[in-house]
Amino acid sequence: MAEFNRSDVLDGYVHRLIRIKARQLLRHRGFSRSDLDDLVQELTLRLWRQVTRFDPTRASFHTYAAHVLDSCAATIVRERRRLKRAAGLQTQSVDSTLINRGAQTLPLADLLSEADLYRRRGGSSPRERQRWTDLSQAVAGLPPELRDLCRRLMSATPTSVARDLGVTRRQVRNAIALIRRHLEKAGLEDS
Repeated sequence: MAEFNRSDVLDGYVHRLIRIKARQLLRHRGFSRSDLDDLVQELTLRLWRQVTRFDPTRASFHTYAAHVLDSCAATIVRERRRLKRAAGLQTQSVDSTLINRGAQTLPLADLLSEADLYRRRGGSSPRERQRWTDLSQAVAGLPPELRDLCRRLMSATPTSVARDLGVTRRQVRNAIALIRRHLEKAGLEDS
C-alpha cells in the first residue's frame, strides 16, 4: 500500500470530483442547496478514511477516488432515506384501521390506490415504466451528437457539458432546444 500526504489525495481533480458529487446529491429529495458545504466535507472525510485501502497496482488514484465517492454518495442517500422513513414512525394495519366516510365505515385498504402500492414498495408503476421506455426509444432516435449530449446532460449541468465538449453554452442550449422538440414530437412533452 502506498503512503499519501494530503496534497496527493486532494489534488484539483479530486476536489472538483467531490464538489460535482456533492452537487449531484443536492438533486435528491431531502437535500437542499444549504447542504452543499456539509456534503463536500462529508465526502472528503469519507474519501480520506478510505485512502489506506488504495492499491496503485489495481488502478490510478483518480479512478479509485471516483469509485469511493460514488459509493459514499449512494451511502449518504441511503442513510438520509433511512432516517426519513423510520424516525418516530408509528405503523398501523391498513386492514384493521377503519375510516368513517359519511354513513359508512371502510378499512383504510379500500382507500389506497394502485399508485400507493407501487410507491410503498419503492417501485414504479407500469405507466412510469412505459414512459421511461418511450423516453429511451426517443433518445435512441436522436442523431448521434444529440444523443451523446442528451446522455451527458443526464448527469451533468449544461455548463459543465459545454466545458467538457469545448463548445459554448449557447450551442448547448440550442442543442437542448432541438432535443426538446424531438421529445415533444415523440409525445413526451412535460406533464
